[in-house]
Amino acid sequence: MKVICINPKESTKLIKGGIYTAISLQPRYRSTNEKSVHIKNIGTYNALNFTTLDGTELYNINNFNGEETTYLDASKKDYTGHFVKCRYSSGKSLKENEIYYVEKQVGIRKKSYNGSFYFVYKFKIRGVKNPVDPYNFYEIPITEQRNIKLKSLKGEKHKTGDQTRKFLLYSEKEKIAIFFELLAKVLKDIKILENTSDLNIDISDLIIKKGKRYAIIKEDIEPYTKKYINTLLKKFI
Repeated sequence: MKVICINPKESTKLIKGGIYTAISLQPRYRSTNEKSVHIKNIGTYNALNFTTLDGTELYNINNFNGEETTYLDASKKDYTGHFVKCRYSSGKSLKENEIYYVEKQVGIRKKSYNGSFYFVYKFKIRGVKNPVDPYNFYEIPITEQRNIKLKSLKGEKHKTGDQTRKFLLYSEKEKIAIFFELLAKVLKDIKILENTSDLNIDISDLIIKKGKRYAIIKEDIEPYTKKYINTLLKKFI
C-alpha cells in the first residue's frame, strides 16, 4: 500500500509529503491502542505519521500483513532454534532482510511501577554478541525454515548471522584502514632484523590475532597482504 508521510520528525529518513510503500500495519509492540506501519527498506514508525493517498488516517483502515513480515510474539512462542529475518539494519551487527539464527530465547522477569511482574524477552542471535530485542525481526514462512534446514543437512551453507562477521560489514575503505591499523601494531611488536628474509614470521597470522574483535579470517586479508605487505617488506630486506 502507498502511504504519505505527514510528520517526518520521527526519523531523518522520512520526508514530509513523501510517498512510501507500507508493507504492514499492525498493533504497536506491547500495545493494543496504537498502530505501527512498516515502510519498505526504511523501518517501522507510528501510524499517526502517515495517511493513505486519499488522506485517510491509517488508524481508520484495517490492519494488513504480508507473510514475510509476520511479527514475532515471544510471550506466546519460544523461537529457540528458529531462523528469523531482520526488519532493519542496526549498527554493525544486524543488516536489513538478512536471515539470522536464534540460539536461545531468554525471558527476563521485571517489576512494574504498580508492583506487578512481567517478562521482557531477548534473543541470543548466532554471530551477534549482545542479546537482541525480538522486535528487530520478522518470522519467516515455515516452508523457508524447512528449506534452510534441509540445505544444512545436505552440507550446503545458508547465509545467516554466524557468517556475517563484523569485518565484512565495513566498506572497502574502512577495511583497508583496519588492515593498516593492525599491520602497524604487528610491526611494532616485531623486532625487524637486518636480514628479514630469515625470519620465520607469518604476518597474516599475527594480523588475525590482533584483529580478533573484527572476527577476521585469512581470506579477508589475503588481497591486502599480497598488495601491500610484500612491497613493505622489500624495504627491510
